[in-house]
Amino acid sequence: MLRRILGSAVGAVAVFASVICLYYAIQGIGDFRNPAMPLLLAATIQLVLWSMALVALGIGIQLVRFGWNGRSDRSTSQPRPILLGIGCFFPGFVFSLPVTVLWARYTWPGDGQSVFAAMEVSSYIGIATAIVTCIVLLKKRVPLDDRRVAD
Repeated sequence: MLRRILGSAVGAVAVFASVICLYYAIQGIGDFRNPAMPLLLAATIQLVLWSMALVALGIGIQLVRFGWNGRSDRSTSQPRPILLGIGCFFPGFVFSLPVTVLWARYTWPGDGQSVFAAMEVSSYIGIATAIVTCIVLLKKRVPLDDRRVAD
């Protein structure tokens, strides 16, 4: 019962966070018309925001459904590990950011913009985390046909 309550609470928070992220992603579409914003940067930011929002929404909905029925949907489909891998970008980015900020302040002391270099390195770490997670989850995935043969 505790798992269902915690799952529902975390799912509700994930759905709420995805709605906030979707709001900022929709607001960011105007950056494509801004001549001061490079097109590649605007497209990258939009890709990251939309992928985080949709993954958080999918995971949140699954957790809320688990809280209501008590059953978890174990799927062997290919999009699920890919979406979970994309969702791992944000933890990779957030958990590496303090270390990269310390590194940037040590490397360029007194430079007020060293945090931007740290954010760039952390975004690369987040992308690497997402790619590695996708690869690992896709390799661990057991197709439905193989599972029936093993049983």
